Amino acid sequence: MFRGSSIKQARVALQDLQQIGISIFNRSPGHGIAFLVAMGVVRDFPVEINNFLVRLAADPEKMGDYLSEEFPTAQTLRLEFLNSLPLLGTGVISALETVSRDMTLPKDWLKVDRLLKGIAHFWWKQHEEELTERRNEGNQSALVETAQGELNGLELQRTLLGTEGLHRLLYSTLMLYRWCRDGNEMTLNEWVQLNTGIEGCGNDIPLHVQMGIYKAALSEDFSLEASRPGPPFKTPLASLHAAAFVRYHGRPQTDGEVAHWPQASPHVLAAEGGVLAAGRMSPQPPGPPEKLRRRSLTAFSQPFDAGGSGRLDEEVTWLRLHQWLLLLASAENAAPFAFVSLKKAALIRADARVLQIVLARRVEGEWPAAMVDDDWLELCLLLGDGRFQLLEAPELVMRFDDEAEFQRWASYLRELCSEDGDRRRAALKVPPVLVASVPLP
Repeated sequence: MFRGSSIKQARVALQDLQQIGISIFNRSPGHGIAFLVAMGVVRDFPVEINNFLVRLAADPEKMGDYLSEEFPTAQTLRLEFLNSLPLLGTGVISALETVSRDMTLPKDWLKVDRLLKGIAHFWWKQHEEELTERRNEGNQSALVETAQGELNGLELQRTLLGTEGLHRLLYSTLMLYRWCRDGNEMTLNEWVQLNTGIEGCGNDIPLHVQMGIYKAALSEDFSLEASRPGPPFKTPLASLHAAAFVRYHGRPQTDGEVAHWPQASPHVLAAEGGVLAAGRMSPQPPGPPEKLRRRSLTAFSQPFDAGGSGRLDEEVTWLRLHQWLLLLASAENAAPFAFVSLKKAALIRADARVLQIVLARRVEGEWPAAMVDDDWLELCLLLGDGRFQLLEAPELVMRFDDEAEFQRWASYLRELCSEDGDRRRAALKVPPVLVASVPLP
């Protein structure tokens, strides 16, 4: 009975993490992938990540946007996704439909170009392999025109010179589709004229090929809307959530070795692309580092100010507590830029005079114990390109403006981070509002 109950609890906990991860992905795909991999919800294999996102019905539009990015992680996932598509026997229209079943093609034409280039590559590769196999078996192609009238499969390949022409034809077809769906008009002659010289060496795509595609693209039956169902679940509600002034000056872990102290807060580090020693991505466009630095006021010569006022290096952060998982975000509806696991955290101070809570890593055994590097509290930095980095620091400081909010958080964290394992487990079962009704000693 106990074992069955434990398995059920573990299954529910995993489902909650999956829901949180998909919710983050639907806000910011890179942060969502970083969270899912860092938490071990999905293994760091491209095929498993893609299958997971499709199976749990991640936002098709966000999926299309991310897979068309230039980030190394996005490129790897894109190649794996496109390679897995059943493009054999399709034409231009049906290939676009196949891709659009699980994701929405981006609105950004540069991103679209990256995707279509990959589609053309794998379409050609699959048909070359099929052609080789048929030649070895002595069989002829039985692929003919589709019901919509476009040429497809090996018959289409025979009319093209290579992947470049197919790539441009896919691009031109998508432009035609969107142009006409927006209420504009374009005749066949106009479209054919625009396609002049798009085949290799300045040649033209055969007219009969373009006629079939044009007719199919303007058909009412042709749609590039994602066909898979929406999310089967709702995002789990946070146990607690509030805005607070947070201080965490952490250093990165690089291949088991400690790197230098970064002179920036976790939020600024995430916006700048992470710690250089642990690998860095390009900065995110909407977050100018200068503005973030001025807001967070992190120009410190020392990595950790134990004797300061606790205000100079604070940063306004939105906190969300899901069970034992503390998420940190720049705003209430923003994707988290970091998280802290409180499974091994201890509440070392709750100062009602300044409404300040201090968390550190719980050290098993005699307390207080010597503060050594191995006993520092870890924070996982989530980066917008899909990677994550681990930071560590002596403590995490949270200061609240509202006394009632401080009381709720302090009371609940006192139980959740207790040295007593039974109290920790009980806290996960009791609503925080009930725990918070018990006054602090």
